[in-house]
Amino acid sequence: MLTIGVMTIVLRGIGMAKEIVIAGYFGVGISVDAFMIAMLLPTIALSSVIQSFPTAMMPVYIQVRTNAGKIAASDLYRNVASLAIPVFLLCCVAIYAFGPTLTSIIVSEFPADARSLIRNLLYVVAPVTVLTGIRLLLASPLNARERFGIVAAAPSFTAVTIILGVVLFSDRIGIYTLATGTIVGAALEVILLLTMCKRNNIGFMPRWSGRSQELRRVLKEFGPLAFGSMLLTSSIFVDQAMAATLGPGNVASLGFGSRITTVAVSLGTGVLATAVFPYFSKMVAQEDWDEIRHTLWTYARIL
Repeated sequence: MLTIGVMTIVLRGIGMAKEIVIAGYFGVGISVDAFMIAMLLPTIALSSVIQSFPTAMMPVYIQVRTNAGKIAASDLYRNVASLAIPVFLLCCVAIYAFGPTLTSIIVSEFPADARSLIRNLLYVVAPVTVLTGIRLLLASPLNARERFGIVAAAPSFTAVTIILGVVLFSDRIGIYTLATGTIVGAALEVILLLTMCKRNNIGFMPRWSGRSQELRRVLKEFGPLAFGSMLLTSSIFVDQAMAATLGPGNVASLGFGSRITTVAVSLGTGVLATAVFPYFSKMVAQEDWDEIRHTLWTYARIL
């Protein structure tokens, strides 16, 4: 918790600096609205379908690694990756195909040039679903081996890239610096975690070796987890749709106004969940129910 907490504080500090830079250069005008609306569908896809793959895999991966060894766990991971990455690509294609229509529903009152800007930004940021999905997959075995620090630090690359992009290139390409910085930062995060997986001798290349009982367990958990997450994250769509009806600038105001709360949540429940989840998975694999009960109540009191 201390490791993740310190890295989260640093990351959120960089994130707040990013928001201040964006607000300073672009204000709360329609261009920031356009970027936030363009990021809406990738954010929903990431928070529901894409993030559910590594979350569903983690307990099974740890149980297999505990009971059957590293090779069996690596085989499970490669199998999950071989299924997950095509799903990430499918999400990206779906955003390209249906994103402009879906986003037009909530910006029907925006000027034509703003709707065109949203569509163009959407085309730029859509691949973040694939890149961030791969980064989350790579983070799972690292978290399972308690390499929390580097995983927690990885998202800082996107924030730093956006800050540098806005400062250096906003005069030339305007709001597109945010979209470009998002993609470049996500690619750098993937490169960092690929390097860490290689250093820790984690086989990260997808490889299909056939369905197994463990893989079926992961897929069984994935379905309801993705559905439930999609219900929760659909509130983002509703929030931005309501803000968009109030006119230009309100989506940006909503986004900036929620940042402090987001930081508080990430420093509380976010840090706790990330730190405790692998240990819970290990205790379940060992059927240590007394220790699970003790840990649950201990961290509930801390929270």
